[in-house]
Amino acid sequence: QSRRRAAAVARMQTDFVSHVSHQLKTPLSLLSAATETVELDRVRSPEKLAQYLGIIRNEVGRLSSLVQQILEFSRVQQRRALEFDTVDLAALVRETVEAFQASLSGRRFTFRVVEEAPSPFLRADPAALEQVLANLLDNAVKYSGAAKEVTVRVGWDGVNAVVDVIDS
Repeated sequence: QSRRRAAAVARMQTDFVSHVSHQLKTPLSLLSAATETVELDRVRSPEKLAQYLGIIRNEVGRLSSLVQQILEFSRVQQRRALEFDTVDLAALVRETVEAFQASLSGRRFTFRVVEEAPSPFLRADPAALEQVLANLLDNAVKYSGAAKEVTVRVGWDGVNAVVDVIDS
């Protein structure tokens, strides 16, 4: 029975790698073609150049999303135990937003953290909270449109600690 289970897991892993490879192949092909076209100076009009740069930007975003999904799948498979500690939620939000903003280097997003007093202190896994907040910030950046402004509010809804990530 353990051999059957091991064989089933090996098949699942092979299927997963095959699926991921297929999903990565399309954006990589589009990136390669668009980049080569721009590099070889085959684009004459500014409109066409903007179109090719848009393809490159979109496909990089698609690849980034696929890699993020793979990493999340990997974390789920590892079944990491949560490590609870007392967390100053406002401080964790501030630090996570600052680190996230620094990682955007030059993308001109404005982040604002609004803290309601008193700051929530709670028992939680700080790494898990950071990951959730980073995912929400990433989504806000991806779908914010032209506004390029994200507000993060941390406080209370009366009973529960709340973090709102607000984009346009």
